[in-house]
Amino acid sequence: MTKLDSVRGAKGDVILDVKGLRIGGKSKAGWAEIVKGIDLTLRRGEILGLIGESGAGKSTIAIAVNRAGFSGGRFI
Repeated sequence: MTKLDSVRGAKGDVILDVKGLRIGGKSKAGWAEIVKGIDLTLRRGEILGLIGESGAGKSTIAIAVNRAGFSGGRFI
């Protein structure tokens, strides 16, 4: 391991670990679960891609994981 690696962390270190992510969204009928129990693990040196159909929640998951605010939703 180089000196720089020890500052940044070693390759393979877990840099993102999400377990059971659930997100609710408000509709005319009230709150509904729109993301249901997502688990993600990302290690240094890896690339993670989210794929799915339109409206599947990919952007909502990315926003939540980045802890960015979004309107009309909440973590549940």
